[in-house]
Amino acid sequence: MSSKLTIGFTAIAFRKSFWGFTPDQYQRRSAQMQQTAKRLGAACLASPQAFENAVAGRAAARLMNKTDLAVLDVATYPEGKAALAFFDALKVPLVLWSRAETVHGSHVGHNSFCGANFLAGHLALSGTRFRTLYG
Repeated sequence: MSSKLTIGFTAIAFRKSFWGFTPDQYQRRSAQMQQTAKRLGAACLASPQAFENAVAGRAAARLMNKTDLAVLDVATYPEGKAALAFFDALKVPLVLWSRAETVHGSHVGHNSFCGANFLAGHLALSGTRFRTLYG
């Protein structure tokens, strides 16, 4: 690794049951993270898309393991097997990033904050060190 910090970026999303999380939303978030890394003087390595199953979760973790720090954008409330596969394969420090919610009538949009809380509970119980970020 170079002396420059490399931030990894990926997202977990369960598109089948939430309000239309789309690939273009991930691309916008990835671009935002790349700009943030640039402002910090860091490099950014982003996965090509959000993951939502165990196979893709392991692949995302392998990519994140090439970085110094992984940021997991909790785009929706996640499917548990995908998250477990990602966490089991991940070997670098982790930041869980949840987003502000949109409300559709009486329903919360992507349920990102609740999903991050769910994942944080698992990580804490397993003794994994992580940090959270909201906003």
